[in-house]
Amino acid sequence: MSCFFGEEPIENMRELLAHDLEFYGPFYEFGSADAYLESLRENPPEEMSYEILKEYSDSNSCCLIYRFKKEDLETVMSQTFEARDNKISKILLIFDTSKFTNNPPG
Repeated sequence: MSCFFGEEPIENMRELLAHDLEFYGPFYEFGSADAYLESLRENPPEEMSYEILKEYSDSNSCCLIYRFKKEDLETVMSQTFEARDNKISKILLIFDTSKFTNNPPG
C-alpha cells in the first residue's frame, strides 16, 4: 500500500510480488508482476490517500478494507492478497466503479 500510494518508490514493490502474480480488478487484469508494475509506471498513482478501516489475515492471505481518496472522489475499497513462498501471488481489488464514472483511473 505504501508503494502504491507514493509513500515509497513503486520499484520497492517488486521484491514482494511473485513473478506470476495474478491481479484482478474492475478495470484491469494482469498475469505477471512485470505487467502489473509496468502499468503503474505508465500511469503512476498520484495525489491519492487511503485510510485503513479493517484488516484481516490468516496464514497465507490478508484482506484490507480502506477508504480511498483522490481529489473530490472518495470510496471504500477492498483488496485481498494471497501469498505463496513468501511472495504475493494473487491480488483481488473490489470497489464500486460508478464512483469513477466522471473520474476514470489514470
